[in-house]
Amino acid sequence: MTEQEMMWNFARPIMYWREELDMNAEDFAELIGVSRSTLYNYESGRCMPQLYTAVLIARKLGTSLE
Repeated sequence: MTEQEMMWNFARPIMYWREELDMNAEDFAELIGVSRSTLYNYESGRCMPQLYTAVLIARKLGTSLE
């Protein structure tokens, strides 16, 4: 799996959760504890969070990284 594929594998669930919770980017970023620009980078597949941050995001959403 390429690095870009890994980033998209993280981006899709982030976009899914934001839409599922019917939240705008600013509110969702605050919920998961990142800036709006960081959220944009996650959703666009430009970057991925460090593992620790990804685990915290999953916990805040009540899900796992799997």
